[in-house]
Amino acid sequence: MGTLFRITCDHCDTQPNVTFDGFVGAALTEFDKPGEVVSDGYVAYLSPQGKLVVLPHPLESSSLRAAGGSWTRSSLSGRLLRFTNLICLDCGTLNKAARIHSAGPGCILMVPMGVATFVLGDWLLPLPTWITFTLSWVAAAIPPWIEGTYVNRVHGENAAPYRFQHCVQCGGSKAVPLSDALRKKLPCPKCAERTVSITYAGKS
Repeated sequence: MGTLFRITCDHCDTQPNVTFDGFVGAALTEFDKPGEVVSDGYVAYLSPQGKLVVLPHPLESSSLRAAGGSWTRSSLSGRLLRFTNLICLDCGTLNKAARIHSAGPGCILMVPMGVATFVLGDWLLPLPTWITFTLSWVAAAIPPWIEGTYVNRVHGENAAPYRFQHCVQCGGSKAVPLSDALRKKLPCPKCAERTVSITYAGKS
């Protein structure tokens, strides 16, 4: 479930505008409030031909299948990229930055690891309940950590062309995720006035 933010210029914006970039549905807190609603980011598939295919939430799986990929194969080959929407602190322009997205091995490995650790700690040793639960959570987190580390080391270069280096508009180097710009006044890329604010808008 993605987080949605509303970017509003007090000087320019008079109408609501939902930018369906990375999601196909939205639960908004205020439908008629002016400003542009954007997501915190999205996952994209890098095809073997080098084409980026956006996988909109919550239709990531079906969109990936339509593009000829699968979660396990695409994840292990480093072809899933997580794009984060950033806002430039110098001019207020939206930018994007990508990193390798590891989908993880899922419940197939995580649940057995957690259950086996719980049985070992609670029945065979036995350990205090809070220690058993803690160890179970740690054990369940080991498979996705191993996969994520492997994929980033072997296929990390897939995300290199899409990492943030400078703003696409002003060339500045100060850009942050939308969540880090809440309750700040930023420059407007249209009127250049420092009248842009970012607020929480809902979920996708």
